[in-house]
Order: sequence, then structure tokens, then C-alpha cells
Amino acid sequence: MQVPEKVLYSNILLLLGVSKPVQHIRHFWDKMVGHSRNGPVLCFTFPVSLKGVASDWFYSLPPHSLHNFTEVIETFLTYYAFRQEIKRNNHHLLFVKMMQGDRLKSYLNFFQNQLKVSKCGEEVAALACISRLQVAHPLYKHLLKHNIGKMSEILIRAQPYIQFEEAMKASSDHLAKPSDGVGKSKSPREAPDHP
Repeated sequence: MQVPEKVLYSNILLLLGVSKPVQHIRHFWDKMVGHSRNGPVLCFTFPVSLKGVASDWFYSLPPHSLHNFTEVIETFLTYYAFRQEIKRNNHHLLFVKMMQGDRLKSYLNFFQNQLKVSKCGEEVAALACISRLQVAHPLYKHLLKHNIGKMSEILIRAQPYIQFEEAMKASSDHLAKPSDGVGKSKSPREAPDHP
């Protein structure tokens, strides 16, 4: 994709983006007002406006996971809104969401970090945690089926699911690394090729 010559990167103030993500978006939008209807240009230039950990975070996102500028902004704000230096209440926990492709362990670690700045009881924390799990995740169904209402119980019951995810990841990593190619399947469901 070719960015129009009128887009001058020097006009985009490089910001950390972490301490004031909403202001960062507003500033970026102000600088890019002439291209506000050109989503690909906005998507292409937004990473240039970030530096440090914000830039590292953006480039760590899975390739092709964001499809338009709205998704870029929503992902950025969802991730960095919790790092703002503002007085928080329990409502911010409702914005911690397990995203498609997130590992359970990562989601729960992030959620627990958010709990540290919140002053809510185990019941409220459990409700927020369960409500933001991916509905298709087996832990979600398990927690609802067994009427789990405390965060400590969620963490205990999550362990087998985390171990299963880690085992599946290790297995897929192992299958993806061909050693000598002999007796290795192309996928776990295919039989190995024999000469």
C-alpha cells in the first residue's frame, strides 16, 4: 500500500500512548483529519504514532488480526485504557475481555492485575471475570454449570484448562518443527507419508 505524499510523518507527534490513550487517539485523529475517510492510510500510519512499549505491543499483535481502523482503535483503547493514571472503580473490570485467540492463562493474569487496583469483593470479581470470558471457552460453560461465585474458585478450576491449552500449544509447536521428516505427520489427523 502506498501512503499519499500529503501524509507527513513529521506531523504525527510520537506519543507513548499508554498514559493517555484517549488523548493520543484524539491527537492522531486531529493530525490525520485530511485522511479521515481513508481507513487503510489511518491503519498504516497509526503505528508510526506510537513508541516504546505501545509500539512493541502493537507490533506483537497477530498478523491480520485487525481489519479496519475501528478495530485498531478499539483494540488500542481496550488494552491501554486500563493503564491510565485515573481513579478506578469496579466498572473498569467489565472492560477486561478475553479476546479471540487469547490464552486463558494470559487473560486470567491480566484480569488479576486489574483486580489489584480495584477494591471489589470476590463475588463481583468472579462475576466480571466470567462475563468477559469467551462464551465458546469450555471454562465458561463449566463455571456456569457449577455456579461458581468466587474468584479464588475460578482460579482453582481454571488450572486444568490452562494445562490443557499449554499441552496443546507444546504439541502443535512440536509438530510444526520437522526434525528429519521421517514418520512425521503433516497434521495430527493425517497419517505419515511412507515411501
